[in-house]
Amino acid sequence: MDNNIEVKNISLDLIDPNPMNKDIFVVSDIAGLMNSIREHGFMGAIEVYLKPDGRYQISAGHRRYNVMKLLGEKTIPCIVKDLEDESTVTMKLIESNINTRVLSPMELSKAIIAYERALNEEGYSGSVNNKLMQVFNISETKLLKLRSIAKLTDSLQKYAYKVNFPYEAFYDATYFSQDRQKELYELLIEHFKQFPDTELTANLVTQYIQQIKGEIKIEKERIERKKILETIQYEEAGTQETTNVLVPDVADVTPDVQLDIKPKDVQQLNFEQPQFISYEDAMPEQQAKILEENQKKFSVNKEFEIKDLTFQPFSIPHDAADPCGFNILHKKNKISIATDLGHVTPEIFDKLSKSSFVLLESNYDPDILKYSKYPYQLKQRIAGPDGHLSNYNSGDLVSKLMKTGLSSVMLGHLSKENNFPELAYKTVVEEIISNHHDENDIKVGIAKRDGPSGLIDIA
Repeated sequence: MDNNIEVKNISLDLIDPNPMNKDIFVVSDIAGLMNSIREHGFMGAIEVYLKPDGRYQISAGHRRYNVMKLLGEKTIPCIVKDLEDESTVTMKLIESNINTRVLSPMELSKAIIAYERALNEEGYSGSVNNKLMQVFNISETKLLKLRSIAKLTDSLQKYAYKVNFPYEAFYDATYFSQDRQKELYELLIEHFKQFPDTELTANLVTQYIQQIKGEIKIEKERIERKKILETIQYEEAGTQETTNVLVPDVADVTPDVQLDIKPKDVQQLNFEQPQFISYEDAMPEQQAKILEENQKKFSVNKEFEIKDLTFQPFSIPHDAADPCGFNILHKKNKISIATDLGHVTPEIFDKLSKSSFVLLESNYDPDILKYSKYPYQLKQRIAGPDGHLSNYNSGDLVSKLMKTGLSSVMLGHLSKENNFPELAYKTVVEEIISNHHDENDIKVGIAKRDGPSGLIDIA
């Protein structure tokens, strides 16, 4: 300490803390400082301003002041300074703290905002950002991200009082609405309930922020594309060469996989009518509901007939007992049904080639699936080689089939959770265009969930 500086003992009862200190900084590690003063005695002096009313206000040394009061001391060594304007007092208070303590990101954020306000109040003419970078010894990027912590909700800001708070990872969350920030907070709370020994890391925060950003993107696209479906219509005609395709609702998980996921609005089968089931794929519970005389079993890869229609089942890659697609032939016309496709093999492409109409799976959008609340294992299954076709896969296949004569396609098996009709339609059409086809050369429709489609002319 400079020997020329006068130090005097002042009664603690005459000293007031700077109210700004409580607003910005947290009084921490009092116990450690108290033990140090007990063992080694009080070192140095705190700095105070003499106020017009004869009392003193702390400029630097709030923690030591608090400890001396807790120890029951009556006086404390002080360096007395002349009172300065409020802006200067604020800046010196902040400088004292950032130079003598390790501050949390929340404290730094509040200090930056308060220092910036003080600079503006005193009419600082230079670059405020440059001054802040100099005082806090940080880069412009860190300045921006520390300042942004103030935009977080109170519940998230509580985390920011920890020194190791990953504030840079929270930057994107500062642009979320309060509801979305609340969602982020609840995700973190739930995570720590399940994994109490884990810490709040940048990777963990980024994971949940990306999940919410994905939800926001999906919602935005849903709003923007709301009207697209209104343009998707099929001509209804009643000629003899017209086939009425009945499309029941389906879910992401086929029943024989034995996962506890069941669609709520699956169309009920009429078990009093003949039911066509493959020998391998017949599910015991469903089969038991069908009268034996109504059970019409067929073998995959062996054609059979229903009246004047010839059905040609063919194997498809899916994690079920014996899944299959169908070619349906009538005179010179051929239509096909292909859902529950994990991927398209050369054999399947050959089966679908030269079809004038195909009911084709367009199950999920990869981005929606990625950010959905499905378990990781189920996401992997859906997107795997024995799962389902994405909108992009479906669009690519349609583009290739158009070269073999496909003129009409109906997209089916859309996931309720990981897709929506407007997006499936738009993605498939964009794939058709990107593969140098005229979108007007093919009719693209969406299978209804709650009933049959209109009549589709395939003559």
